[in-house]
Amino acid sequence: MNRLTKIFQPTLIVPKNAVVKNQDVTSKSQRLMLEQGLIRQAGNGTFYLMPLLQRSLQKAVDLVDHFMQRHASAQKLTLPILTAASLWRQSGRLESAGPELMRTTDRHGKQQILGPTHEESITALVASISPVSYRAFPLRLYQISTKFRDEMKPRFGLMRAKEFLMKDLYTFDVGRGEARETYEEVNEAYRKLFDAVGVGYVKVRGDTGTIGGSESHEYHFPSEVGEDQLVCCGECGMGWNQEMFGGCERCGGANVSRQAGIEVAHAFILDDKYSKTMGAKFLAKNGKPETLQMGCYGIGVTRLLAAGVEV
Repeated sequence: MNRLTKIFQPTLIVPKNAVVKNQDVTSKSQRLMLEQGLIRQAGNGTFYLMPLLQRSLQKAVDLVDHFMQRHASAQKLTLPILTAASLWRQSGRLESAGPELMRTTDRHGKQQILGPTHEESITALVASISPVSYRAFPLRLYQISTKFRDEMKPRFGLMRAKEFLMKDLYTFDVGRGEARETYEEVNEAYRKLFDAVGVGYVKVRGDTGTIGGSESHEYHFPSEVGEDQLVCCGECGMGWNQEMFGGCERCGGANVSRQAGIEVAHAFILDDKYSKTMGAKFLAKNGKPETLQMGCYGIGVTRLLAAGVEV
């Protein structure tokens, strides 16, 4: 343990009467983290994480590890940061991902993806050992690693950066019913995790977007700087991202409230979107190979820290 005077904490003093020319690129969390020497900007959308923030980050990682392993029965592994573009082409996401996907080419002319998510990579891993006996499932594998997104307009410090730390969990089940049970179990683990964090949050139905699948839910910290608009039913408590709202299908109530939120986690039922295309199979009881059902579940760890400061 270093003496307090020896801790590397390069503070940034901003006069109270200073005029911020571009309000769009600052937030309370970004300002406080810069002023207190928790982060330092390295470039547009990239940051140095200083020793004090590193301690908080490690605590967040430990918390996520605890709930993934103890409450979701997940096993931790590490996937390559670089994913072959051919895998993304095989899944159909290479063309649909758009300019936010960071790409690089090695000396042999092979294109690689700096992954924002790793559905292709984990499915290729499971497919490489397929078919596995049905007795090996459910299989739940996760990692906590650096992800990349070529944001056109990075802002709000760690909340919308080009490089960020994320927990991504991938699940494999032998049927849709089993995949639904896994979905409910992981979402329950998320509930316990966010209850332990102690910051008010909202769970809403979300769009599956480019990741795909048949169902998804998002977890948000309500905040004015949030970029998502959330709708909550005042009668039954059901919630939606604004883009998914078409009336409350649970109770039909018209009493709804709206608020902005910072997305800190997301859960998806993927069905066989990746496993069918990439050949991830299991041996059923009858001895025949069948396609696995998948889910994926993300938590933005660095965003979680920033959003916690924001609210």
